[in-house]
Amino acid sequence: MNKMKKRKTFLRFAAAALAAISLAASTACAIKAAPIGQNISGKVMLICKNKNVSFWYDIGRGAEEAGSEIGLDIDVRYADSETDFKSQQDFIDEAINGNYKAIIIAPNTPSTGSFSEINSKLAEAASVGKTGIPIININNAIKYEGTDLNQRDVSMLIKSDDEEGGRTAARAVIDLLKTDNDRKQKIGGNGKFLVFGHASGTGTTRCEGFQDELANAIAAENNENANNKQGGSDLSTLKNGSSVSDINQIKLEYFDLVLNVSSAGFKDAIEKDILTVSKLEDLSAIFCTNTETTETLCEAIETAINT
Repeated sequence: MNKMKKRKTFLRFAAAALAAISLAASTACAIKAAPIGQNISGKVMLICKNKNVSFWYDIGRGAEEAGSEIGLDIDVRYADSETDFKSQQDFIDEAINGNYKAIIIAPNTPSTGSFSEINSKLAEAASVGKTGIPIININNAIKYEGTDLNQRDVSMLIKSDDEEGGRTAARAVIDLLKTDNDRKQKIGGNGKFLVFGHASGTGTTRCEGFQDELANAIAAENNENANNKQGGSDLSTLKNGSSVSDINQIKLEYFDLVLNVSSAGFKDAIEKDILTVSKLEDLSAIFCTNTETTETLCEAIETAINT
């Protein structure tokens, strides 16, 4: 791979990866609204997922600015990681004992234990005093099944459409591939799609949306190509002999998934094991599901370009 072609390849991957950054701008939707009151003052606690991810600092700063505009003090707390739910339990305790007016929480996924432990704390907050402390759920939905917390205890859910975010990124990749003359304007048949899903339920959902959108586009392309052969009588097959429109088999053949990616060690891993000429020649695009993994990938791409 010569220098110019190598640079073009890296830049195409960077453009595809950067599509993931737009996920945070996906349409937010409130599925249940119960306003906590107007013209109130006091403290509100915002409990975020991961102190090591820049996205959550952006959320914290935005909340603090909004709070100052309406007269609320927003105290932001960060868990150590996206599997650290013990810290989140402690923050809920702090809010209960500290006379906070509301709790805003992006709930973590516990690596051990269960959601019932953190939900018990939220249920306790919801029963404080006569009306309880209002709870606003952001980013990913609380799991209620088998816990003490009821959905009516939560005033509002605000989250992005993560599946549509993945589909949006896939459509961006499709547009890039269709305008790339080196790849003869084909989506499938030129290499695999490497997908990095960050360690969160939102990452998994974005991966699913990305896969589904691309797999269906590849199936449609395969069917069109097959139907153009001998009037549609000579239908081609995938590697294992499956129908060209077998979505599940397309996913197996065209996608390499790396799920539950954590920040620790990710940069070293992609520089050593993924961003090699031999590996890149087998890839059509790379997709990352959050800002942190995207930025880390782009830094590694820049390093590779300059070596």
